[in-house]
Amino acid sequence: MKYFSVDDQIGIVNNAVLKASMSAIFDSVNQHPEGLFRYKVAKFLGKRKEVYGNYPMGFLYWGLSEYILIYNEKKLISCIGEKIAGMFHSDGNLKYKISVVDQVPMGCCFINMYKLTFDNKYKVAAHYIANYLLGRFETDRILYRCHSNVQLVDTLGMIVPFLCMYSELIGDGKYYKIARNVYDDFLTHANTLTGFPVHGYDTTTGIHLGSSNWGRGLGWYLLAKAYLGDKNDSINSLLSSITYVQFPFQGYSIVDSSVALLCELYKVLISPDYVPNFSQLHSFIRQDGLIDFCTGDTCGFNDYASYYGLGGLANGLYLLLLSKSNV
Repeated sequence: MKYFSVDDQIGIVNNAVLKASMSAIFDSVNQHPEGLFRYKVAKFLGKRKEVYGNYPMGFLYWGLSEYILIYNEKKLISCIGEKIAGMFHSDGNLKYKISVVDQVPMGCCFINMYKLTFDNKYKVAAHYIANYLLGRFETDRILYRCHSNVQLVDTLGMIVPFLCMYSELIGDGKYYKIARNVYDDFLTHANTLTGFPVHGYDTTTGIHLGSSNWGRGLGWYLLAKAYLGDKNDSINSLLSSITYVQFPFQGYSIVDSSVALLCELYKVLISPDYVPNFSQLHSFIRQDGLIDFCTGDTCGFNDYASYYGLGGLANGLYLLLLSKSNV
């Protein structure tokens, strides 16, 4: 499969990504054979359950709905509505339960779909997700997993944007405050002198866990930072010299398109005049519009994916970036 080059016109690339995002069928995890094999083994051993509406799907549909909303692509509203219709019962209620924070980004799509259609089922679904998070909120934390004593930076990327968007939708600052408390609590316990957050920490001992330079973890933190409007710019100087790999600043590391997209998205969100480095991003994008080189799911602390491939996460992040930038 051929990839776009730095010389390809941005309009051609963007149309290819949009078309692929609307038509492709993505797995709930990374499509690379090694990733699917590890996922299936974990399921067989009872260590992992099927999660409907998992975050790669959530970010894909959030990106699509954001693109439709920003660019007023009315002809696409019914298309995305048909794609997510299977998530709802005939009475408008969701067919599945929200049981993990990885399912929350789908709520960002529901909020956008309500703005686009004023169909109340989308607002009800967003309210259900917000209530789930409200029930999980304890002592300034919403832990990544129930009945756990560890907190992960992933939590910030999963829940903060949704809580900020929902707070704005219904005009209730309570949800923004919850997002801010979770964010501040994490930084209190898991920040480093460089400004890079560690992957996580033990809530009982306070011990830092996992990598302190995991690229996607940095991206989850930056996404939350931007949506909350955190003005602390101490990390921005480091971002000016970052390479978009799985583990920045450690020498050789595999390229990771999700790191590139999350970091570029952060730069746009904090500075609307910033022009993303689309020419560099084009090298990740196949000519069929699918975005490659997205690292697979992490299986645990210090057990990071050694593979990369296609996935809804990267396509969704690209559409978010496109929607937020002035191009």
